[in-house]
Amino acid sequence: MNEMAVADRWLYSVFSQLGTAYNGCVPKKGTFPCIVFACLGGSDLNVPSQHIWAELNYIVKVWGTEPQDTLFDSACAAIERAQGVTTDYGYIQSCARQSVSASQETETNITYYSREATFRIRVKPGEQVPEQTSGESETEGE
Repeated sequence: MNEMAVADRWLYSVFSQLGTAYNGCVPKKGTFPCIVFACLGGSDLNVPSQHIWAELNYIVKVWGTEPQDTLFDSACAAIERAQGVTTDYGYIQSCARQSVSASQETETNITYYSREATFRIRVKPGEQVPEQTSGESETEGE
């Protein structure tokens, strides 16, 4: 079972309804503003012959060439405190925001603004979660 694939697909489906969404990083010719999410790691609970759940830590960043407070608030509201969400391949038991921060970077005379939050997402596996191959991601615009 691949709980990270369940969470990735859920986040992508939610965020892509709000605008451009990328799993992992913004591609070289990416579109701004955008929502970027990535799994930072996690833990799981197993008992003999049964996998109970995985608790995954995700970072969610909203990038833009100007501050994107409204998009950030919408992205957080769309997943924060989610409970009991059934997906095609699993079940999102809970989603809780842990921290929030903001930053900005300048590259080739363009300032990029970022708001970010970390979330703890508890996922229960489904019966037919497809395995994700190394390097495969759900991104838009590549």
